[in-house]
Amino acid sequence: MSGGDPFVFQSDPYDIIDSVLAPWASKHAIKVAKLDREYHVRSVWVFDRLGDARAQMWLELPNAQGEVTVIAAALDPSSLTKWGQREERRATLSTLEAVLEELRPLIFDWSGPGAFT
Repeated sequence: MSGGDPFVFQSDPYDIIDSVLAPWASKHAIKVAKLDREYHVRSVWVFDRLGDARAQMWLELPNAQGEVTVIAAALDPSSLTKWGQREERRATLSTLEAVLEELRPLIFDWSGPGAFT
C-alpha cells in the first residue's frame, strides 16, 4: 500500500476478476475504466447520445476468492446523492458474467436511445 491509504494498492486488486470482466466488456464493446486518479477501480460510465453521463456500473473491491459486489445506478443530478435508480448484486467468479449481463440492459435503458460507453 502507498501512503497509508487502504484504497491505494501497489498491485491491482481487481486482477482476480479481470479474466471474466475483460472478455465480457470486449464482447459488448464496453469501455471499462481501471483507474480513478491513483485508485484502482472497475467502472463503466454510460452516456446519452449527446455525451452526457447518465448511468454507471461499478465493481467494489473483490475479496481473495473473487467475490465482488456489482452496482448499477442511474445518474440523477437533481438528487442530493446524485443517484437515482440503483441495483446491486453479489457475484462470484463463476456468476460474475451473468450478473454483468443482467445489469447491462439497465444502465443502457437508463441512458436512453443512442447510449454509449
